[in-house]
Amino acid sequence: MKKKIIIWLFKGPYGIKIINHLKKKIKIYHHVDFNNNNDLPLLSMNYDFLISKYNPKKNSFNQNKLLQEIFLKNFGTWKNYMFSRFNFDGLNFLDLETICKCQILFFYDYFLKNKINFLIMGPNFGWGSDYLFYVMAKKLNIKTLLIKNTFRDRFFYSYDFEDWGYFKNKKKEFKQIKAKNYINTDKTDFWYMKNKFYLQKKFGLSIFFPFLNGLKEYGLSRELIKNNIKEFLAFKENYKKYSFWRNEQKRPFLSKNLPKKYVLFALHFQPESSTMSFGNNYLDQLKAIEELSFKLPKEYKILVKDHARQSNYLHRSSIFYKRIKSLDNVEMTNINDDVKILIKNASCIATITGIIGFEGINKGKPVITFGKAWYNFLPYVFNWNKKINIKEILKKKVIKSKVEKKI
Repeated sequence: MKKKIIIWLFKGPYGIKIINHLKKKIKIYHHVDFNNNNDLPLLSMNYDFLISKYNPKKNSFNQNKLLQEIFLKNFGTWKNYMFSRFNFDGLNFLDLETICKCQILFFYDYFLKNKINFLIMGPNFGWGSDYLFYVMAKKLNIKTLLIKNTFRDRFFYSYDFEDWGYFKNKKKEFKQIKAKNYINTDKTDFWYMKNKFYLQKKFGLSIFFPFLNGLKEYGLSRELIKNNIKEFLAFKENYKKYSFWRNEQKRPFLSKNLPKKYVLFALHFQPESSTMSFGNNYLDQLKAIEELSFKLPKEYKILVKDHARQSNYLHRSSIFYKRIKSLDNVEMTNINDDVKILIKNASCIATITGIIGFEGINKGKPVITFGKAWYNFLPYVFNWNKKINIKEILKKKVIKSKVEKKI
């Protein structure tokens, strides 16, 4: 059978690099173009298109056991993606079931009509529709390859999402690369450490003057003026962001008065695939903090630091902070607190899937992850479960040579 390959990757630098490399060796049937409104991902989010073409087919949906099974097993996960990522102007909760079923029908038709037999995509699902696309491929026994880069020109890959972070099902098709100096303090400052985000700014009122933010970087253009007028007029939204900034600036710098024993928990920016796709059942990050809080020895505290990119109030409601206050052994530090000091003095680092876990390993700290972190396969990284022994983890001393060998 001829290879009919579909590639679902964002058209970023590494996506284009993979596509261009594959074009030299095989014929690609289709790849995703996010600049084309008629392309697969954007069509799957075009509700008018879905309803007009696939809603009448819902009878065929109810007669197909495979489609019903996909819906029943995955609707909850899909719904979390959708609520996290998108605003539902003009839609209500009852519409979601219809949209989900129409997407399933759309993808089912697509795979069968085009006779796709190989799928390459990233594991960082964040739309809902991309997750359904992967699930559909698996159910139709279409070969899948999940691929994601973390280090420059290096990729992690897996054939099954459930194996992500452990990579036990890898095939010995590729030459192994000796990874030198990956565990090196000087070489592990990732991009997020070099960027300054809105929450880190001294003057939060700058959110009301978006024009100034983009002028230096992009220069004066008609497009910039148009976008900035739109952002300037969104006064209500901007005020919410400013209030969020102001509250974060009021928090104390806990690094100046650290408890003797503590676990550092770094929150993720939301909405993002780090929690939506890789977070297992911890899209609600406070669920992880609560579970850790109940199991932690009495002499320990949990210090929580928010993500500097969280310049939006989404996923951070008043209930979120009330839940934190209800936990006696949990405190939040200032967004501008020195993360290097917080890591250095911590007994352990806890995160859903954050890169701060890998930073913790570099600084000689054991790590607890709650999701599918790409570094779960490393020694001294412990994935959360009911039988986890926190007291033993807190005693661990990281031997960097063992980590280097494993990478």
